[in-house]
Amino acid sequence: MYLFKITLALAASCAAFASLANGALVITADDITNNSYTFSISFDDLVDNAKFSDALYSSSNIFGANTESSGTNERRYVTPEQGQTTASFIIAFDFSQTGYAITDFSIKDSLYINNTGSGTIRGESLWTTDLADPGTQIRVIASTGTPQSSASTKSYTLTETSGIVYYVVNFTATNTTFAAKNTQWSRGGPGASPFEITLNLTPSQVPEPSTYALLAGGLGLATALLWRRRTNRH
Repeated sequence: MYLFKITLALAASCAAFASLANGALVITADDITNNSYTFSISFDDLVDNAKFSDALYSSSNIFGANTESSGTNERRYVTPEQGQTTASFIIAFDFSQTGYAITDFSIKDSLYINNTGSGTIRGESLWTTDLADPGTQIRVIASTGTPQSSASTKSYTLTETSGIVYYVVNFTATNTTFAAKNTQWSRGGPGASPFEITLNLTPSQVPEPSTYALLAGGLGLATALLWRRRTNRH
């Protein structure tokens, strides 16, 4: 099931979306401090779609930033398009061009669903290092007539270092559709940062100087043998 959802979200990146344009999170070596990289989306960041949409690797049926109430009671979050039955997005944390690889990470995210009508709305978040793999579920909730929410910080250690981690969010509506503000990701009030990920890194494996010397020596020997063979022919 996870594999199908991830594949669906990836395929959707090739389509055109009316409300939200995809960007791509660009990470350079200058963004890394003490072998660590942190990315967050705060209440202030969701005043518009800029930071969220710029970070997207792909998305399908995602409306983007939304808000309710005002003052100290104001809440901001990301929501799917109204009237749809599926929605998803992916953020890729790609270090392949930085000279670093991911060893472990901690992630704080949140899901909130308040489906007051019939049917069921389900939300889940997960992570993976390969979109062809099922991934590891972070959290899942389902709402059938009553509000449901889940928010916490979790930590994960990779079995093998990887140059990339994908963060995936999927929403599905069964016997209903998404309505205004009833399905939310990264819900938070003033001063909050409901989404934050810190990835711990290690320098990617680079050949030692002795390895380069060995390669150079081998190349020199091969060149000498080739020259000698050609000389003997004459």
